[in-house]
Amino acid sequence: MAQDPIRIPGMREFVTQLRKATEDKSGEQAVKDANVKTGNFVIAMAQREASNKMERKAAATLTASKAMTAVRVVGGSADRPYFAGANFGAHRNRTRLIKAKVTRVVGDRTIEKRTRATMVRRGEDIDKVARRVERQFVDYRGRTIKRRNASEEMRVRLARTKSGNIRKIKGWNQFRKFRKGKDYFLYAAIRKNFDDIVRFYFDALGDAVKQVFPD
Repeated sequence: MAQDPIRIPGMREFVTQLRKATEDKSGEQAVKDANVKTGNFVIAMAQREASNKMERKAAATLTASKAMTAVRVVGGSADRPYFAGANFGAHRNRTRLIKAKVTRVVGDRTIEKRTRATMVRRGEDIDKVARRVERQFVDYRGRTIKRRNASEEMRVRLARTKSGNIRKIKGWNQFRKFRKGKDYFLYAAIRKNFDDIVRFYFDALGDAVKQVFPD
């Protein structure tokens, strides 16, 4: 997930000196504790930001890494492998209607391809969604156009089985309107609480210094 980290000038040098200052590695452990404490602070905010069942289950897998030179949190687990999808707005186990292949001319080539499947939202009637889809028209590049500017060959068609039923599939790889850098709970929480996170981290590092140098 692409996101600019919170950078603290001189942090690496500070950690190195604090580690060298103690022979029993207590300085190193104090910094790790500060990083974990701050990571848990971020996790608590991210979990509050999660707004639906899938997001909340994904956010519940977040753990703070015991890193030395950075605050890191890790998400996902074997039974919840959809962490990234949930964070970036994927839906899970939603019915999608498969569109029939369409012929497109690309340069000097004629190719057949499918356009993006249409998701049926919870509570929606599949037949009603199908009728809405098949009232649409698209140009040769797949862009929606008005009916008065289109021929019947440009009408969107849904793929059907041999018995005439609409072809459909279930899955979670259907995203909400995607925007680069947009997510729904982890980085959203960091952006909203940036100043609080920085203050919390400096306080945690201050506590680490007091542990190493109590006098």
